[in-house]
Amino acid sequence: MAWAKIVGVGAWYALGISAVVAAAVVAPPSPPPRLAVEGGLSFDVRDAKTGQPIPCKLTLVGVDGTPDPEFTRVDIARQEGDGAIAAFNRIMSLTGVGVAHVPAGTYDVTVSRGPEWEISTARHLKITARGATVTARLDHVVDTHGWLSADFHVHAARSPDSRVPMHDRIFEFVADDVQMIVATDHNVISDYEPYIRELDAGRYITSAVGDELTTAAWGHFGAFPLPRNLEAPGQGAILVHGRRPDDFFKDVRRNAPDAIIDVHHPRIDAEIGYFDIGQFDARSDRAGRAGFSWDFDALEVMNGYQDPVRRSVDRVVEVAPAANAGLDVTVVAEHATVVAYASDGDLTTPVRPLMQRNLTLRFVLVYDIPADALARAVAGVSAAVAAGDLTELPARRFGLDEIAAAHEAVESNAVGKVLVDID
Repeated sequence: MAWAKIVGVGAWYALGISAVVAAAVVAPPSPPPRLAVEGGLSFDVRDAKTGQPIPCKLTLVGVDGTPDPEFTRVDIARQEGDGAIAAFNRIMSLTGVGVAHVPAGTYDVTVSRGPEWEISTARHLKITARGATVTARLDHVVDTHGWLSADFHVHAARSPDSRVPMHDRIFEFVADDVQMIVATDHNVISDYEPYIRELDAGRYITSAVGDELTTAAWGHFGAFPLPRNLEAPGQGAILVHGRRPDDFFKDVRRNAPDAIIDVHHPRIDAEIGYFDIGQFDARSDRAGRAGFSWDFDALEVMNGYQDPVRRSVDRVVEVAPAANAGLDVTVVAEHATVVAYASDGDLTTPVRPLMQRNLTLRFVLVYDIPADALARAVAGVSAAVAAGDLTELPARRFGLDEIAAAHEAVESNAVGKVLVDID
């Protein structure tokens, strides 16, 4: 019995030694995590003509083994001082002058101000813990005097399909020189004006109060400007559930007589494309589904979701082929046709984009159109006029003694018809 006790104690002792030995070879705990080394990217971006700071966007692309920075991994930006935010690999500034935290590394940094302005890229910029500086002087190269750059279809966090705070949207659009935005959250009326005022951005951007009338059965429709009622469901949004466009369009007209109804992505697909859902036939200008309404004011030709595939516009009837050559190639679908029946000067043909998109460019002399085709065209236009589906072109009328002024109107590309009364 004594021997058994000794053996048992020895076994436990051996096991204990084994446990101690095992514990001794366990790897030590990992050191606590540390922040990646960062440096301050200082920037100074100005209008090349005036020398004044301008809002801007800085896009950072990692080079020489440095990955692209991830300031955020979601659509919610982080603040960088009072005048800038950072999201994904972009910094957006309202002031054009500032500094942002950037992981140490080597980057190509492109400074931009939207498509009206030239860009400037600093290549292989090394950012260390001591920081780095980017300076840029941008020229405004597209003359848009008398025009506004606008986005009429803007979602933010009040929509179920967006997480972007309305505050961040102001930075985004101002940095890209978009001068007007329309709030179109799904079935809720939104207003960007308080955020514009809070950020003191009114000299760069304005907004319209609006709503995207969102239906499961008919598609999506923007409406603006609309009255806002904070105590009503959807803050006064038009009720669309279970209703047809020929019904709820009337509510828009009744509640906001001056509002614009804009059909969003009319041909994006058979689920939310109004023209697809309504069985609209472009050749006859007729819709096959009961409830379809023509009481809208504008169409969204293309939006960001359609941009990668460009599937919306398959035909363009062009009267200014030289001026619009680049635009036509940009907006049309693959295998589309651009037909020109007027001339605005010599055309420089963008051959490679036409080839890459398999586009067809046709020229038609209206005086040589076959009689049967001309008859079909006249019948189609006449039917559209009789149905009220076409808006008459504006006309400028001149007396016979004003023939010189009429000629000048034609030479200056007056919009609409120039008519001379010979009575």
